[in-house]
Formats: sequence, C-alpha cells, structure tokens
Amino acid sequence: MEEKKELKVSLALLQFTYRKLIDYLQRDQNFTQENLNRSTLAKILDSNEKYLCMAVRRYSKEKTLKKLIEGMRMKYAASLLLEHMNYPVNEVARMCGIESRCTFYRAFDRQYHCTPAEYRQQYYPLDEMNEPEETEETGPTDKNLKQL
Repeated sequence: MEEKKELKVSLALLQFTYRKLIDYLQRDQNFTQENLNRSTLAKILDSNEKYLCMAVRRYSKEKTLKKLIEGMRMKYAASLLLEHMNYPVNEVARMCGIESRCTFYRAFDRQYHCTPAEYRQQYYPLDEMNEPEETEETGPTDKNLKQL
C-alpha cells in the first residue's frame, strides 16, 4: 500500500501564503473575478498550488480555496442585495463573479439557507415597504388604524 508523502512546510510560510491570499482577494474585491482557481492564484501570489491549499486548509474555517472564495462572494452578495434593492438578483450574481444563476442560488442557499429574495424579505418585508404612509390628503392608513 502506497503511503501519502507529507510535505514538510513551515507554519510561518503557510501563514505568510494565507495572508498574501486574503490580502489579494480583498484588495479591490478581487474575489469577484471570474475563473479564480488555485493555479491562477498560485501564479499571481508567486506560490505553489499545494502550499496555497495547505495554507487555506490550516488557517481558514472554510477548509478549501473554492469554499473560501464562495464565502467571500456570498457575503458580498448579501450586502449588495440589501444596499441595492432595485438590482435584480442576476445582476448581483454577476457583480460577485458568478455568471450562472443556478450556481449563484445554490451557493447563496448553502451560505444563508434561503434564496436571495427571501433574504431581502427578512430585512425589508414587502408589506412594510409598500404600505402607504398617512398624509393630510389621504387620512389614516390601515396600519395606523390598527395602532389606535
């Protein structure tokens, strides 16, 4: 039976590699770039693919590079969904670096256990957003009458 060869890498090198990765991804929201993968990132960071994956596995709670990037994208998507209520979900997905609507919905559900529309609804319920306010011309609304 063949044993896996374990690479001997210093923790300082892994920590340095992870820090460079996070700095790069966060700078100018590089995590939104399409087609980010370990070989591309290893070249950009002047690192080794194996070291990069080992660093993520050691220092990230997501444990894989793909999940790390997806998590960053979903946090950004959640903020966009709430900051820009008029943006369609497809536009938010594209702004996060995901072209496929299905891929975006699956990733969002993994992160937040709901659809993007349900996420928006949690923070800005439609019935409150569409409820007309009382003015001198219109008189009291149903909402205001309930409070009396």
